[in-house]
Amino acid sequence: LKEGRLSPEEVLPIRLVERSGKLYTLDNRRLAAFQEAGMPISYRMATPEEAREEAWKFSTKNDGVSIMIRGRKQ
Repeated sequence: LKEGRLSPEEVLPIRLVERSGKLYTLDNRRLAAFQEAGMPISYRMATPEEAREEAWKFSTKNDGVSIMIRGRKQ
């Protein structure tokens, strides 16, 4: 994205889930990639099934203020 070899339209939108009036993403890596590239982020609301199947991703310890991506040095 940052180098222009991939256009934003070629990347699936991040999926959002609303919990207690706040929005969270199921797609931290894509969110981080768009943030690092400084590009607008395409998004959609996750289906109830997606949210249920990926509930294990809700491991926030700071209410989603920051993200940690496994395999990346912090």
